[in-house]
Amino acid sequence: MTTNIYSKLIDKSVEDLNKFLLKEKNKEIVFFCVGNHKIWYDNFSSILSERLKQKNKKFFIYGGKQFPIVPDNLVDFMNFVEKKHSSAKIVLIDNCRTFSRSESGILVSKRVATVAAGYVNKKSFGDYSILLKVDITENPNEFLAKQEFVINKIVNALAV
Repeated sequence: MTTNIYSKLIDKSVEDLNKFLLKEKNKEIVFFCVGNHKIWYDNFSSILSERLKQKNKKFFIYGGKQFPIVPDNLVDFMNFVEKKHSSAKIVLIDNCRTFSRSESGILVSKRVATVAAGYVNKKSFGDYSILLKVDITENPNEFLAKQEFVINKIVNALAV
């Protein structure tokens, strides 16, 4: 995917996220960031959550380096967030792995997403999702550069 096309896809995804947040502006917003910062193909949400915590104080943000949301504690975090933020709108942020470079990229959806489907019985969570599709056969350095581009776009858009 060329950088220009990728950039347009990211811009559209961020625009869709901003529309969702604007529509829900009178509600509590929770970013639920699933991932492990120590694994290159699973660290998108951990890095994004840390950056959002630095730049934006109007959202509740769970996950990150200090308290990562991983399969071992996923259900506990889901139950906690559902109880503590029962009327909130939840934005799920996660990676999903693929073995196809043509499928890698960002996927923003107004639908709920399946969270760590292979690890827990609960099938979906949240009101909106941002999934970064990762081709795990891709060179990690290339992927991390694209990931950084995506993170900066999202953080800059939400920091205003």
